[in-house]
Amino acid sequence: MKLDFAYVATFISLIYGLALAHGLSCIAELLQNYKKIKSYWIWWVWAIFLLLLSNGFWVSIYNIWNDIEQWKMSYVVFITFEGCLFYLCYYIFFNHINEIDNKDLEYDYYKNKRFFFLILSLAIFCMLNLSEVIIKEYTFIDKLQKQPPIVPLLLISLAFSTNKKLHGAIGIFCVTIFFIQLMQS
Repeated sequence: MKLDFAYVATFISLIYGLALAHGLSCIAELLQNYKKIKSYWIWWVWAIFLLLLSNGFWVSIYNIWNDIEQWKMSYVVFITFEGCLFYLCYYIFFNHINEIDNKDLEYDYYKNKRFFFLILSLAIFCMLNLSEVIIKEYTFIDKLQKQPPIVPLLLISLAFSTNKKLHGAIGIFCVTIFFIQLMQS
């Protein structure tokens, strides 16, 4: 298939842009109505992580996929799938104020955590592990040995845990790891 990376990147950027716009509009509503909601610090840690991750994913798309000269339909489907997973994460996590039960971010966070963390772990696993297996023809085992899926596994554990300390610790760990990688690049 004769496609240019710019064409595919524009399409995928629209999906990421819609997710980011949804998240930012929900955050803006929460900030404008902060007296009407019960805030929850862990929710804010994960919101910050998602905002950072949107930039990381968008840049990673370029770093991983820009050298492809001959696009296969499977590549387009896979990269679209990654973008759709990311959009679903945003849509599940960020709710407009009228969609938040009891106007309580803690209740909303734990109500939606299972789908959110399972989808987020799959999105991160696809970006960090499967992308390179698909285009660089690593074996799956080689890629897992080179970069074990530690973050996706931690996120899966959060999907099934209600331990608030664990949710906070892993959230802070993910934000910290993101900043460390940012400083190294």
